Amino acid sequence: MVYSAQHIAAQNQSKKRSQFFNNTVQAKPFFSPVLQLKPAGEKVETVMPGVPEETAKYLEELNRDFDKARKNLCELSRELFKQAINTKGIINSDTAMALDVFSNVAANCSSLSGYIKLKPKSIAGTGVYKTYAHNYTDDFTGSKEGRDKFDANDWHQAVKQGTNAGTREEIAGVGGFYQRSNDTINLPEDATLGSALHESMHRMSGSRFRSFTRKFTDPDFLSEGATQYFTDKVLMDIGLPKMSGHKYGSNVAAIENLVRKMNGNFDALARLYFQDDITAFHEILFALQLAPDLKTMIANPGQKIYDAVKTN
Repeated sequence: MVYSAQHIAAQNQSKKRSQFFNNTVQAKPFFSPVLQLKPAGEKVETVMPGVPEETAKYLEELNRDFDKARKNLCELSRELFKQAINTKGIINSDTAMALDVFSNVAANCSSLSGYIKLKPKSIAGTGVYKTYAHNYTDDFTGSKEGRDKFDANDWHQAVKQGTNAGTREEIAGVGGFYQRSNDTINLPEDATLGSALHESMHRMSGSRFRSFTRKFTDPDFLSEGATQYFTDKVLMDIGLPKMSGHKYGSNVAAIENLVRKMNGNFDALARLYFQDDITAFHEILFALQLAPDLKTMIANPGQKIYDAVKTN
């Protein structure tokens, strides 16, 4: 049987994708490099040239004790957060401290800790966490008085100055935002804790995911979906349910579909989101069959990724 050149090319492409998934995107057990956790039963030999054997053994014992202490601290942080958190509750004076715990658990004690490069600096008492006066009655724009009240609202003014929202409708739809230029988490005083957690996840992300994944309309669709996806992942690592009642349902569904298309592994997504890893970006394009190899850049990648993973 004689195969056409197109058939042979298609076969080769299929083999390349299969090899990519087998070699690159296989799910592997995660062990945090931050905590230096080792698989159960793995024996680690430490070689210390020039160090007396007794001293080396003593240092190894100290290291094991230190690892144990860090793991215990992680467990304590998880439990404290789990007991104190209601993601649907309204933010309060303790929220900044809760965000510190959440950020540190995410960065040091979760399935994401090997990816989070920007280890979080303290939020509480540093000016990072900002809230603004707001009440739902300030969102009514059916009269001139209502529109004037809307425009004068502290939160609405902050949104207009700190985001791309321009119309009153767009401004009213913003429940919080992270401003990278001055490292601030900004929220209305009637926001939910879930919104605060979402914004704190934005703070741990790299700076390029948003630009890599922008699409023509609703440009931040994939960025917001990935942020909520990873927020939910940390909550589940802690033992809490995913957040519900937010507006990112279709966004998260698209990201979950992307992960499914990546052989069920979020590795490339996390490397791109947290580390600005361009190789991970190419892996995603290739896995979604948007690029012929792991080097070719395509036009409008965010739109094409969205078209490949949208669920409706």
